[in-house]
Amino acid sequence: TPIVRYLDVQVPCIPLPLEPPLRILVVISNPLDHDRLDLERERRQIEETWARQEDVAVDFLQPATILELQDRLTAAPYHALHYMGHGGFDQRTGRGVLIFEDERGLGVPLDGSTLGVLLRDVPTLRLVFLNACETARVTKQEGLDPFAGVATAMVMAGIPAVVAMQFPITDGAAIRFANSL
Repeated sequence: TPIVRYLDVQVPCIPLPLEPPLRILVVISNPLDHDRLDLERERRQIEETWARQEDVAVDFLQPATILELQDRLTAAPYHALHYMGHGGFDQRTGRGVLIFEDERGLGVPLDGSTLGVLLRDVPTLRLVFLNACETARVTKQEGLDPFAGVATAMVMAGIPAVVAMQFPITDGAAIRFANSL
């Protein structure tokens, strides 16, 4: 069932002429200290699906460290970012996070605002797909920032389109959703 939400933000989306190939960066984060996800299955599906498309280049970032993400984003003009891994939402602070990895393979939370700052400096980026739980979640608690969730923070940073999940879902459902998208 498609569900579309639109945030009325003051940042206009400027159309980007696309010179092929369409470049997609897939970030694979599966920290050792978190529940293991079947991300290799999702990676194989991505490889098989995009291999049938002409003028599409898919690169994979694994392990998913924040420094390596910064390096990759400056090395090539990516049009889409696909993150697969764990997401989270802190009810107390109203902040959403993605879980990246450190050099030892352990989880490192990266909040949506920080990620938004990193991604807004990529002028070619037009779509972020967050295949991670609770990345579209926002707080309704008075006194907390309603735009501190991962997806909303990225939209506020100027990313034209963000696809994210509001609730936790199973690993199998996440893989099926990614394959369909």
